[in-house]
Amino acid sequence: MNMPSTTMSGTRDAAPIADLAAVEARLSERAIPFRRLDVGADAAVVVSSYGARVYGPFFRAGVSESWLPSAFGDADAFAALHADEQWNLGGDRVWIGPEIEYMIPDRDRYWDTYDMPSALDPGEHTLSRGPDEPTMHRHLRVRPHLSGGITNVDLEIRVRPAPDRLRHLGGIARSVEYAGYATEFTMGRRALRRPSSRGCSSKSTPVAPRSSPARPACASPTTTSRWANSFAAPAAASRSR
Repeated sequence: MNMPSTTMSGTRDAAPIADLAAVEARLSERAIPFRRLDVGADAAVVVSSYGARVYGPFFRAGVSESWLPSAFGDADAFAALHADEQWNLGGDRVWIGPEIEYMIPDRDRYWDTYDMPSALDPGEHTLSRGPDEPTMHRHLRVRPHLSGGITNVDLEIRVRPAPDRLRHLGGIARSVEYAGYATEFTMGRRALRRPSSRGCSSKSTPVAPRSSPARPACASPTTTSRWANSFAAPAAASRSR
């Protein structure tokens, strides 16, 4: 359970934090596809295709309960961040790991050589439209520093509301407002080699790489991970006392 900083100490980071309207305005100005998802009685998150981020939640369309860079508060600053393909975008993100395999070329010079591949973050995602749960898709190719070769995978990230974890607590549940969402991450790894004359092994599935539809390859079965994020804030009536 995550408790926003306003409910714990009444303070926040000194940097400006954007509200729901500002976040949606910045994404719209840069023509970044996004969707708003209700995750509480009066709370929402914003699912952005740029970097596959989940921003918020935003209680009563207020400021984000998770960290956002100050660029969201200024149109020009956010335009520069987006144009430079910056990856430190705030919000909830998903990376493949281990980090040292994809971002650290030299273990002995960890911070000096730290480099985020743009294919990993922000990457390029497509975001589903319509009334279904927001779902993002991407195909990722990135080179591991230690094991060599190419990691070649298909990713799907699905976001849905999460049930209220406080609903069985009686009176205490009425004193707070709840927001929660669950993320489902599915990864299917592709091999860059062609299958043998016998076809793919029993542990693989034939697929056609997007770069060469006529040339099938073998891919491992998909793996799926799920996790939930929950937030609570004082109810509006409690705040007015």
